[in-house]
Amino acid sequence: MMRILRLHFIVGGLVGLVLIFSKCVQSGSGGGDTGGLSASGDPRGRTYAGMKACLGCHKGIGDSYLHAAHEMTSRAADMHSVAGSFAARGNEFVYGPGRKVAMQQRDSGLFQVAVKPNGQEAHRFDIVVGSGRKAQTYLYWKGEGVFQLPVSFFVTQQSWANSPHYPMDSIWFGRAVDVGCFECHASYITKKGLIHVDAFNGTPQYDRASIVYGIDCERCHGPGAMHAAWQTAHKEDRAGRYVARLAALSREQKLDVCAQCHSGGHPSERRSVFHFKPGDTLANYFFADPRMVAAPERTDVHGNQYALLAASKCFLKSSTLDCGSCHDPHVKERDRLTVFATRCMNCHGMGDMQRVHEANGERARADSLFLIKNCIDCHMPARASEAITMFTQRQRGPVADLVRSHLIAIYPTEAKKRLRGRKAD
Repeated sequence: MMRILRLHFIVGGLVGLVLIFSKCVQSGSGGGDTGGLSASGDPRGRTYAGMKACLGCHKGIGDSYLHAAHEMTSRAADMHSVAGSFAARGNEFVYGPGRKVAMQQRDSGLFQVAVKPNGQEAHRFDIVVGSGRKAQTYLYWKGEGVFQLPVSFFVTQQSWANSPHYPMDSIWFGRAVDVGCFECHASYITKKGLIHVDAFNGTPQYDRASIVYGIDCERCHGPGAMHAAWQTAHKEDRAGRYVARLAALSREQKLDVCAQCHSGGHPSERRSVFHFKPGDTLANYFFADPRMVAAPERTDVHGNQYALLAASKCFLKSSTLDCGSCHDPHVKERDRLTVFATRCMNCHGMGDMQRVHEANGERARADSLFLIKNCIDCHMPARASEAITMFTQRQRGPVADLVRSHLIAIYPTEAKKRLRGRKAD
């Protein structure tokens, strides 16, 4: 009997040690699903290979992707990644008499330096958010917290600007960055917890070494360590094993990959979308299912392309149309409107569209062909975002970010506007 009890104690002790050890491994994993760093040191866990492993075999498409908007949506800040000027006269944002922020390059880095009647305050440019096509905003580390700098850069205006939702009557460095910003502008960061300011407010704390900048390959294609190991050992195998094949997913599953970020803000989450894998459903992550499309006329054009597309007749009348029907995320193709117009013709057909336009009053063949080639401007016009407005140094009134609407529809005034512009030229 004593030998049996002793055996139970030994087995129980071993089980306890295993459980404690597994907890230690998980706590050191950076919040990843599998625990521990990958062989490449990826903080998401051992199932991830890291982007360098992808570039080893997919160099052509990878080199193109490095210059595309998704990969460039967040980066470490330096003179190459920050779009604004640090040269004299072009490096200041003036709030009023005796109050300004100067962008300065110092030996120790780039800084925003606030000059105020009661002294100066300086914080480093640490992180760039934004691909640099329209605007950039900037973040700085303070301990384990991340905060937004008060001055952003409006690329379309070529001007430093007051950061969105920041006060115009005072210089403030205190806006803490929530993990949701990283979930759409980075591939990963470990959130360690909160430092509570009061019962309702707290400052998120992060592991600085865990950030994976940009939207990398594995954020959309899923963990690739097994795929990379297999393909490296079996170069003749072209099947693409152990990685998500987006072509094999249903339309809803494909849309959910994009809707992680392009379905608007989701303040209430069941689980961080950093854990999302292709083939999963976003209903497992958000309390409010992004498939529940709100009234499109009340949907802001910034950030919620999913809801606008889902309310479009093109989408509702098709069983196959998804984001990839029009977008190639591996290529820098923004502003190449003729490329997108050609993709519209994949469904609509040039002849059919010409007959529709002529029936609507554009009798001249040249006018019809012009409008068809500019179908994006007419059917997906750029609209002002109410979510993103900034005050620039050159224009003290609010300047809205213009974002192309993904509510594909007939906008009667847009065709007339385009034709008037063409004839004026």
